[in-house]
Amino acid sequence: MSHWNLVICDLSNEANLGNVQGGFFARLEASRKYIFGAASVYGASNNSVIQGAFMVRGNEALPAFDVAPDYESYEFTKLDPSKKEDKVC
Repeated sequence: MSHWNLVICDLSNEANLGNVQGGFFARLEASRKYIFGAASVYGASNNSVIQGAFMVRGNEALPAFDVAPDYESYEFTKLDPSKKEDKVC
């Protein structure tokens, strides 16, 4: 059985986050066997952020996301379900 990790991602300070999110998900199509998750745009125009949570197959999340050329714009954080502060997310 494969090992799965819970990863959250954040992106802010972009002009049109709705288009950014759509393009990011389209490029992640190549990794769909390794990623399951969702993300949304929160906030108001010119003051918003993309936040998402993903289940990623394998010990390292980055190889599943690096198929998207703009993955470096996102901050990825691996969560540990045994830690109280990560359970709050």
